[in-house]
Amino acid sequence: MNNYTEEELSTLVKAYERKKLMEHKRYNEKKNDPEFIKQNRARAKAWYHSTKPDQREKYEKNKEYYKAKSSYKYYVKVDKINTFIQKFPERVALLNEKGYAIEKKPDPSIFVSNDSSSPEEQSSSVE
Repeated sequence: MNNYTEEELSTLVKAYERKKLMEHKRYNEKKNDPEFIKQNRARAKAWYHSTKPDQREKYEKNKEYYKAKSSYKYYVKVDKINTFIQKFPERVALLNEKGYAIEKKPDPSIFVSNDSSSPEEQSSSVE
């Protein structure tokens, strides 16, 4: 790592800021130019077609991961993560392998009070 003085650092930062400002101005001047738009679209289209097989290969390689992630997000959204864990243990294992920390939610029935009185009795006793 280079050890720069405060003076050198401030010079580098100012030069970087000037460069970014000039690039921003240049782009804003030419972004509405029809020739620039045409070239930009052609470049983007060429890139899209040249990387299409790579994207397909990447998807095929990670298809199971994408399925697991999608279904996990669904079950989290509908608040049924325990159902997901029971139905798809192989997807849970795959997601844990990829860095997700999936754990069962505590069962709400274990948090029921030990008080034997019914809710009606409790509300009447509060009054």
